[in-house]
Amino acid sequence: MKSKETCSIDRCYSPAKKLDSSTLEIAKIDFLPNAKAPLYSADPECNCMLKNIPFGVNFFYIVEQFDPDGSENLLYFERGMGELIKIDGRPMLDRQFVFSYSFSYDQHANRIPENNVPPELPEYVDFCLVHSYVPKEYVELLCMDHAVVCSIDKFTPSITPLEEKTLLGRLDGRIQSIDKDELKFILGDNIKIAVEESKEPLRLQTNELSLNGKNSIIMTNQVHFSGRKTRPRRFNAGSMYFNEKKKTFEYYDGENWKTLVTE
Repeated sequence: MKSKETCSIDRCYSPAKKLDSSTLEIAKIDFLPNAKAPLYSADPECNCMLKNIPFGVNFFYIVEQFDPDGSENLLYFERGMGELIKIDGRPMLDRQFVFSYSFSYDQHANRIPENNVPPELPEYVDFCLVHSYVPKEYVELLCMDHAVVCSIDKFTPSITPLEEKTLLGRLDGRIQSIDKDELKFILGDNIKIAVEESKEPLRLQTNELSLNGKNSIIMTNQVHFSGRKTRPRRFNAGSMYFNEKKKTFEYYDGENWKTLVTE
């Protein structure tokens, strides 16, 4: 499963033409009569899948193959998650993850493919109907690793994958995975303001604090050196520490350690 946003849109549909055992080309809405499917709306143009579902975004889909005799008998049914992609400029349904499928003659109504790998489409699948749906069972919403279920609109669940070393947040009207650069953009000067207004000690666990500005200055009315019994292992010219044993300050001049004489 690709790590990307998943939208839940109900009742968007389009006819589809089988190209091979695994590929469905999304056809224009004009070909809807070829699918021999009952209409899902009085205005099929308004509910057209290609107009409502963006390319490259996961969505929940259903494939239905009806009997070409016009009886509206359902011969094949498949429910899964996929995305719309383009191959040679033609829109296709990329069937990524199948929850269940069934045949009209099958005594076991719902089959679950191993590892949810899309099964081969039956030979008699020709022009079929593909439409989107909103899952009614929460288990289907948990099909992606390291993802959370949230809502952008009322009663419309959306799946948001979380990348490594990111936070969950809202940006540009979307709930999404926020990386460090986006977090910096969101917080702006708020981090600086929070530090400036803090009255409590700032305790850092880092082994090194570097001020990388060309003319960096530390201004304070007190500097406290925690005492050491041995000389630091990491040092450069100008390094200084407080020797607990000698009760003196020592500094490194680039060649040797020297005692800072105060009297």
